[in-house]
Amino acid sequence: DAIIRHVAAGSTYGDGQEKDEVIAVCCSRKTLDTYLEMAQRARLDVIGVNIEAFAVVECFDRLFRRAADAARTILFVDLGAASTQVVLSQGNRVVFARNLKLAGDQFDDVVAKGLKIPLEQAGALRRDLGKAQGSDSEEELYHLLEAPLGKLTDELTQCLQYYESVFRNQSIERTIFVGGQAGDKRLCQTIAQRLNLPAQIGDPLVRVRRLEGAGMVIGLDRREPQPAWAVAVGLSLGADKAA
Repeated sequence: DAIIRHVAAGSTYGDGQEKDEVIAVCCSRKTLDTYLEMAQRARLDVIGVNIEAFAVVECFDRLFRRAADAARTILFVDLGAASTQVVLSQGNRVVFARNLKLAGDQFDDVVAKGLKIPLEQAGALRRDLGKAQGSDSEEELYHLLEAPLGKLTDELTQCLQYYESVFRNQSIERTIFVGGQAGDKRLCQTIAQRLNLPAQIGDPLVRVRRLEGAGMVIGLDRREPQPAWAVAVGLSLGADKAA
């Protein structure tokens, strides 16, 4: 009923001996078959299947082109609606991946209950305030979000502590935020400050050039980062590596 794969993350040392750190990935066969059937109905040829964690790192592969970059450790935080993907890479090699069931939907639920407004309105309010920082309404909103934000940063801290216990002497250089919720700069700043790491909002499209005559314009403001595109761009760039 399950499809299980694993990725060798690297060699570590513990209890006086060398060990292999392994990332296990699994999904239900029924779920994967459903996606494959969708692709078949759309007359698409599937050349590989991958997961978000590896797609995000592939999206930013350009950061690791020099030989010295292989030693750089980057924390990628993919803030989605239903979950948060936590990924650590040494160069372009994924060494840690974890899925946290705490993300935008939970934030919206807390705001909706605190302000006694519909869930959809809470999500729209968070998005609008994320674009115009510094208002009294924003302070009230983030006061409501204190508990789930604290829980999320605690989970992230545990991930970092595990990484540091396994891969010693390889400190984390910075955090890159991606995903649909990463458009909220205040949210990203708050998390980065609590993790005590320099951070930035990733822009997957920064090196993507649109060709003349390539089709309809989709209305993206390329002057602003587009962190929500990280997985889509990474899956496209890394299609030949997917298994």
